[in-house]
Amino acid sequence: MLDFVGTPLRIISHTPGKRGTRATAGGARAERSPPGTGGEAQEEGRLAYSYKPLLLVVLLAALIPTAFMLLSARLGPRRPSADKLGPYESGILPATLNDHRFQVKFYLVAVLFLLFDVEAVFLFPWAVRFRMLGLFGFVEMVIFLAVLVLGLVYAWRKGALEWH
Repeated sequence: MLDFVGTPLRIISHTPGKRGTRATAGGARAERSPPGTGGEAQEEGRLAYSYKPLLLVVLLAALIPTAFMLLSARLGPRRPSADKLGPYESGILPATLNDHRFQVKFYLVAVLFLLFDVEAVFLFPWAVRFRMLGLFGFVEMVIFLAVLVLGLVYAWRKGALEWH
């Protein structure tokens, strides 16, 4: 068992009010394990073990694409020609040069999409734990969605969603 700062606790007898102890849920008393008794190492070992699969996935996610790009660069054929190095748009010569700027409305719509898309991701964990969270979780999500809808109404009224 761990206290709120992560220090291992050991359950002791039901002795009332002993110094250095605190009550646990079952009415027994809990006492901090003295430093150097192995309790910290055991808990740290469990914590490190729980992150090993995550670390493996992150390493593989970085290593596999890097390896494929390096292999493609090293083993792939290189036969450059004027046609291959020229700009290509569906077989048609480009109508404009690449030095023109996009209007701000493109970026605004993209940012609004990302904002509302990321906010919608928070609905999935809430839906999974809906029954466990009870009324408190429901009220919190109603507040969250109300703020989200107010943001949408604000963007709508400011004309951020209009395409001219």
